[in-house]
Amino acid sequence: MFEMGSDGSLGATHHPFTKPQDEYIPYLIDLADKMRKGYTLTDENKKKLTSMESDAYDIVACGYELGGGSIRIHDQKLQHAVFTILGLKEEDIQFRFGHLLKCFTFGVPPHGGCAFGFDRIVMIYQNRENIREVIAFPKNQKYRDPMFGSPSEIDDQLLKDLGLKIVGK
Repeated sequence: MFEMGSDGSLGATHHPFTKPQDEYIPYLIDLADKMRKGYTLTDENKKKLTSMESDAYDIVACGYELGGGSIRIHDQKLQHAVFTILGLKEEDIQFRFGHLLKCFTFGVPPHGGCAFGFDRIVMIYQNRENIREVIAFPKNQKYRDPMFGSPSEIDDQLLKDLGLKIVGK
């Protein structure tokens, strides 16, 4: 479910919308509640978090991941807990994902997805070593990804983390 980054930060192994296995849900919600009250994760918490499993799966052939997916979180409280455990501040959670959390209040059925990586299959077929050689980019003629609304504004901390700066024209 979770993994440690090289900088010691906690990240989602698959993605932050992946449902943890049922046995871990009460712990995650309780831990997030404590964190919202100022609790700091201990090494023991981190060890437990990085040992948790999620409802995720991969399709692998000849050592190549050809696709994968997961059962998605469909509960507002659990999704909010995962964002909190990943270190997102309440303001960021609401700005970035408030619409999703609001949708969950209307009752979202359990759901999941599985996607084949056609680009990976093409990479293998073309005997390429890097998937970037076969990905169709940009997404449209205006260099935008309409599904995710990117590129979009990013905050100063993310720029700093990535070692980037915006330079005017």
